[in-house]
Order: sequence, then structure tokens, then C-alpha cells
Amino acid sequence: MVRQRLMRDPRDCQDHARKCSRLAENLPESRARQLFAEMATTWLRLAIEAETTKARLDQLAAQQMDQGYRFGSRVAKKAHRRP
Repeated sequence: MVRQRLMRDPRDCQDHARKCSRLAENLPESRARQLFAEMATTWLRLAIEAETTKARLDQLAAQQMDQGYRFGSRVAKKAHRRP
């Protein structure tokens, strides 16, 4: 079974957008050209969303590290022990 990634890499999305743009540019005026141009736009939008999501996740991870512990962690348990 192939494991799917939950989040796309922004660079992969940008690569797909470039490929679609190149294909669109090399086609004569047609429905196919229009579709490849639309796909390029969609891939670019996905790249932006992936970058935004990654930045938010990185920020959240940094905030959690600054807190020192999470509820239920060993640090939290040590803080509540009685001597």
C-alpha cells in the first residue's frame, strides 16, 4: 500500500505549474492550451497554500517548544510530584 503525504511540497507544485505553463505555451490556441494554463494557475495556488500551511506549522511547533512542556508530558508530571 502506498502511503500518501498529507501536504504537498511547494516546490513540487511549482514544478508542475512550470510544466503546465510550458505545455500551454507550446500549443496552438485551443481548449487544451486553455486547460494547461488553468492547471498552471491551480498548481501555483496550491504552492502558495502549501507554503502558508508549512509556515503556520513551523510557527506552531516553535511555540510549543517555547512552552517547555505539553499537558501529560514527563515535564508536566515532574512539576506536580511531591517531595
